[in-house]
Amino acid sequence: MVELNDRQTRVLFAVIRAGLWPDTEDDGLTEAALSLDSREWKELFRAAREQAVTGLFTDGLKRMKERPACCDFAYLNGVMLTARMEKRNRLLAEAAQMLKDRYPGSWIFKGPQLTRFYPEPLHRETGDIDLVVPGLDEEVDYAFVFQGETVNVELHPWPEYLTSPLRNKNLQHIIRGDYPERRGELSVEVNLLCLILHVRRHVLSDGFGLKQLCDIAVILQNVPYDPERLRSFFRQTGGERFVACLMKLLEEGFGVRHTCLVEKKPGKKAYALLRKALLEEGYDNKQAWRESSGWMESAWLRWKRCLHLYPLMGSEALWMPFYQAIQRRKRNRC
Repeated sequence: MVELNDRQTRVLFAVIRAGLWPDTEDDGLTEAALSLDSREWKELFRAAREQAVTGLFTDGLKRMKERPACCDFAYLNGVMLTARMEKRNRLLAEAAQMLKDRYPGSWIFKGPQLTRFYPEPLHRETGDIDLVVPGLDEEVDYAFVFQGETVNVELHPWPEYLTSPLRNKNLQHIIRGDYPERRGELSVEVNLLCLILHVRRHVLSDGFGLKQLCDIAVILQNVPYDPERLRSFFRQTGGERFVACLMKLLEEGFGVRHTCLVEKKPGKKAYALLRKALLEEGYDNKQAWRESSGWMESAWLRWKRCLHLYPLMGSEALWMPFYQAIQRRKRNRC
């Protein structure tokens, strides 16, 4: 992962803020941009690509009052990649609708379902299509060719799960009590709950990037929700510690002020762990798992990570390795 200095990190967040909130004045962006040279701008562009926010990054550069020549490489390459992204996202939207028709009663979760909350819906990078199919026995993933492009699909029996048995029971009770009356679409509170818990699981396993952070930010800013209901959900699922740190990161990075979601204050060590996971690790852990020499080394790396992140994750960090071991044993039996 590209290592950014403090100035680059500040500019990265400022540019993405400009892409997320087009109607908001972001004073000082041009001045901050001038503080970087051409090499640093190339590194910034690489970081935006690694964090899967190329579209937002490019939109932010477009909205600068004065764009310095030193960032031309980032801007021109961003425009080219964003044009490809628009074409890909249109195709995925068609494929997602086809899949919904193929699986009656299903709905899209994450990915294409979140693009509508962005100022430029086609500029949100989308990877695979996640489809929730109630009644499915287990998760299924496959790929197919649609209009000459490969589309990866993941079918889930539930929108999200926890590895702690008691917490997961509470979560599934919340989900089941919500979606029947919503006719295949979660309420905004349950949607946010599942998205945030999904990010927490990613931090524990493969890692996460700015894209997931932006997904949560745009919903919090653009969609009315019931804070008390959401607070109750976090208490039942044990997410308060993580959410407190996440809200602080959203406020510092994107100016999203929703600290009312939790009553706990973010711990200093826990917040440092989350910030490091975003800015220094990104998705590197996914590559580490793939490069491990065998299942024992992979299991040891996951155990180390879970113990390391315990101050941020709480009990979920302790249950995760057991859950993964059980799942591996099930797969070996098949």
